[in-house]
Amino acid sequence: MKFSASFVFAIVYATQSLALPTGINADGQLIERHYSAPTQPETYIPPSPPSSTYVPPANTYVPPANTYVPPVQTYVPPASPSITYVPPVETYVPPVNTYTPPSPPTTYVPPASTQTTHTPPATTHTPPPPKDDCSAVHKATFLQRAYSGGATDHFYTTNGNEMTNAVSHLGYTKEGHAAKVYNTKEAGTIPLYRLFSPSAGDHFYTTSAGERDNAAKALGYKSEGIAAYIYKKQICGSVPLYRLYSPSATDHFYTISKSEANNAASKLGYMNEGVAGYVLPPH
Repeated sequence: MKFSASFVFAIVYATQSLALPTGINADGQLIERHYSAPTQPETYIPPSPPSSTYVPPANTYVPPANTYVPPVQTYVPPASPSITYVPPVETYVPPVNTYTPPSPPTTYVPPASTQTTHTPPATTHTPPPPKDDCSAVHKATFLQRAYSGGATDHFYTTNGNEMTNAVSHLGYTKEGHAAKVYNTKEAGTIPLYRLFSPSAGDHFYTTSAGERDNAAKALGYKSEGIAAYIYKKQICGSVPLYRLYSPSATDHFYTISKSEANNAASKLGYMNEGVAGYVLPPH
């Protein structure tokens, strides 16, 4: 039987492929042959079909801007004559209403003798004035009095040392206590200012700041401060301090004695100048 060469080759190849995996190495030892199975062909994965959703391209068309500007209306119609008419101002003033309605009838009030409700008369009581503050009376000090015949000057001070110096060195004679006054301002008191005229040799005392300033500016007197504080009005048992002046002697004289003031005015050439203020009696 004759076989073709290709058939014989196929038979031989199949025989070798099915033979046991054994063999002999270089040392004559029997070894096991390892058969490697043919590689599994790759599984064919067909490509994904194209998406069936159609997305149209974006519309990028932008219409041109409208740049047309209509012309400005410049036509002004002429004013109508009827529009400029101004009616005359109304000058009519209505008369003032001078009518006064009559007063309502007066309610009858029965005579007092028949009234059942008694109405007391309105009070005419006037509250008494506030009580004077005389708490500082115990602080009062003596106002000492002296006289200089050579200078025809009456001198008053609360300072014992000043009085001693006037008597010892200045030719004054002490004449006792003229009154009681205060060395500090107390309730109800005002300053008694003291001035001296070197040319006239006269001490002058006043509670008036204006009179003090005038004497210092126009009459040749020099201010010597505050001699004492005395009451402005007659309170707390105070009495008037009379003031007199002798033009011929250029001397101011002060006393709380009404009779002494009258004698000086009637016999010694002094003029009464009123009350300088109010002081406490020395006794």
